Amino acid sequence: PKHEPGRAGLGFGGRRGEGEDPESFAYLEPDDIASTVSSDMKTNPIYLVPREHRADFLRSICGGVPDFPHLHILRGDMGTKSRAIYEALMTAYKGDWRRVMRHVRVERFNVSRRYPLAAVTIGPQGTVDADTRQVTADMNLHNLPPALQNLRLHEVGGDLVDANRGLVEYSDFLKRPLELNKYLLTTTEKGTVRMPNALAYIDLVMIGSANEKQLDAFKTDPNFTSFKARMELVTVPYLLEYEKEVEIYRDQMAAIGRRLQVAPHAARAAALWAVLTRLWRPDPAHYDEPLRSAVPRLTPLAKALLYQGRDPADLEDLDGADVELFRGNLEKIAGEWRDGVVFEGRFGASPREMKTILMDASFRSNSRCYTPMAVLAELRTLVKDKSVYDFLKLEPKGAYNNPSRFVDDVEKSVTRVVLRELQDSMALVEEEEYDRRFQEYFLQVTAYIRGTRVTDPVTGAERPPDPSVMRGVEKLIPTGDDIDLVRQGLIGKLAAFSLNDPGSKPNYRRLFPDILRALKADFFANRRDAILQIEDDLLHMETPAWETLSRDRRDRVETTLANMESRYQYPRECAQEMIAHALRKSRAEQRAQG
Repeated sequence: PKHEPGRAGLGFGGRRGEGEDPESFAYLEPDDIASTVSSDMKTNPIYLVPREHRADFLRSICGGVPDFPHLHILRGDMGTKSRAIYEALMTAYKGDWRRVMRHVRVERFNVSRRYPLAAVTIGPQGTVDADTRQVTADMNLHNLPPALQNLRLHEVGGDLVDANRGLVEYSDFLKRPLELNKYLLTTTEKGTVRMPNALAYIDLVMIGSANEKQLDAFKTDPNFTSFKARMELVTVPYLLEYEKEVEIYRDQMAAIGRRLQVAPHAARAAALWAVLTRLWRPDPAHYDEPLRSAVPRLTPLAKALLYQGRDPADLEDLDGADVELFRGNLEKIAGEWRDGVVFEGRFGASPREMKTILMDASFRSNSRCYTPMAVLAELRTLVKDKSVYDFLKLEPKGAYNNPSRFVDDVEKSVTRVVLRELQDSMALVEEEEYDRRFQEYFLQVTAYIRGTRVTDPVTGAERPPDPSVMRGVEKLIPTGDDIDLVRQGLIGKLAAFSLNDPGSKPNYRRLFPDILRALKADFFANRRDAILQIEDDLLHMETPAWETLSRDRRDRVETTLANMESRYQYPRECAQEMIAHALRKSRAEQRAQG
C-alpha cells in the first residue's frame, strides 16, 4: 500500500488509517497501491500457510478431514520469487505469518490454450522450455517497501511456466533433439526445473505425442530405458468407427460447403475408406470354434460395419448366423491386435491425410455439387501412386490392406444407401408400415409360444394366433426345418432385451435387422414396376423425354426429390446427380450378373 504525506499510512507506510480493514489490503483501490508483484508460477495460495499450520487450517475450513488427495497440498511450497518475498515479509513482521497474509491478493485465472494459460502445447522446435529474467531492475525501487528493496527477484518464464497449474502437451515429442528433453528425467521425478538463478517447482500434468516410426527408432537409443522408467506409453490407434471419423472432417466440410453444395455421404465415404485401410485381417488361429471357421468370411467392409454397429449382411454375403456370431464376439475380434506391436489402427490413412484428400477433391470437381463420387474419384487417383503414403505400400493380405479394392467397396456401400433412400422417398410404402408388420408378427409369435390368445385391434375380440400372419414373414427369412425353435429364439432375444432395458419398448429394427431387410425387399419386390418407372422417369429429367411424361408421373418424381431433400438432406441438384450414378452402377452390376 501507498504512503502519502498528510495521510495515515497502510501496511509498511506507518500506522493504519482509522476505519481501514486491519485483516487484508487485498481490496484496496488501484490508486492506493504502490506496486504489486505477481506470482509467475500461479502459486496455490494454500502454500502461503506455513506447513506446520496447514493441516489444522485445512481441517478448519473443510469441517474435518479434507475429502480430496491432500498430501501434495500439505507438503507443497511456493516458487522461488514468492518464497523470497514471503521470507522478507516474515522477517519484517518478526515471524507473524498472519500479518504477512494481509499483503496477499488471491486472483482467479482461467485456463486458456490460446493465450496460453495453464494449457500449453510445446512443438518440436529446438528451443528451451523455461528461462528467467531479473524483474527488480525493471521496477521503480522507490515504490517497493524497504523490506523488499534489497532482494534480487527473478521472474521465471517459458512454456512450462505458462502451463503450470494445468497441462502441457509435447507435440511430436520425439522430433525434438534428445538433448532438449533430458531435463525431463529430473523434472518428471522431482517436479522441479533448474534454471539460471532459480529453481522452479512445477505442478502440472505432462503428456506428449509421437508416431510409431519415431518411437521404434527411439527404442534403439541407449537413453530409452531412462525415459521409459519415467513415462507411461499409451497406444492411441486411428479411429475404427467411421461415424466418429466424420466428426474430424467437420471443419473441412464446412469450408467446402461455402463454395459448393455438399451432398450427404461425401464425408462418410472418405471416413469409411480411411477405416478400411486401418483394419487387420483376423487370424483364425487366435479363436476357438465356431468362430475359427467363420472369421475367414469376415471381410474388411463387414468388419468396419460391425465396429460401427451396423448390419454387414446388408452389403456383404453373410448369413444371419455369421452376423450373430461376429456380433456376439466383437470385443474378442476387436481385441485380437490391440496389445501387439502391430496393432489394428497403427497403419492406414491418417485424419490429416484424409482432410487433404477431401479438400483436393473439392477443387478438382467439375460439378457445383460435392458428392461421394468426387471423393471416390480422388481416392482412385491417389491409390495409383503408391509412393505417396506408407500405407499404400503395405502388402495385401487377402481382402485386407488393399486400398484400391476399398474404393470399390465404398462405392458399393454408397450406391446401396442412395438407392435405399431413393426407394424410401418414393412414398410407395411408409416407414410405419414396416413397424406395423413387425409388431403384428411378434404379437402373433408371442401368443403362439405362450399358448395365449391375441386381441383383435379393431373388434377387441380374443382369437387364437393367425398362422398365415406368421408364415407371411417367415417365408422371407431362412428358418430351417424347426420353425418352433426359430420362434422361441426370437422370443428369447426379446426377453433378454427386456431384462437389460426394463421398461423400454423393444426396437425391432435394431434387434432383428435381417427381418427388416427381408420385409423391405418383399415390399419393394411387390412394387417393382412402380419403382422402375419412377427410376426411369428420374433419368429423363432435363431431357426432351421429360416433357412427354404425364403430369402424374412428373408429380411422383417431384415428390420423390422433395422427400429426399426433407428426409435425407439432399440438395436437388445433388440428388439428381447421385441418383443417376447409383442407378447406372446398380443396373450395370445387374447386367453383369445376368
